[in-house]
Amino acid sequence: MKTIDLSVSYKDSFIKNTMRERDRLIEMGVEQISESTFLEMIKELGYKLDMGCCFNYYNSANEISYYARAMSYINTKTKRSAFHCEESFSNPDQLAELQKIRLNYFVFESNRIWEL
Repeated sequence: MKTIDLSVSYKDSFIKNTMRERDRLIEMGVEQISESTFLEMIKELGYKLDMGCCFNYYNSANEISYYARAMSYINTKTKRSAFHCEESFSNPDQLAELQKIRLNYFVFESNRIWEL
């Protein structure tokens, strides 16, 4: 039977889990990069963050629950979502590069893992 340690606050527990998930990502070979590096990488591909659709949440759908940030991208030329159905036809190379970034990197900011 699993017991709950009441001497640790839930917030401290959440931060500890977030650090565990960060360490797990690094062990898997996913590279941690800075926010500025990430923003420059997507800018070079013609994308930017859609800040109105990015949000913070507590990811509890995985083996380790952790603080996360969901991302949303806009094509700077077309003003469409990066994942709009027409993007795969009009921007396939840039979209493929964006997917590589999302799979191989993460940002860790303010005790939160950005899920690129």
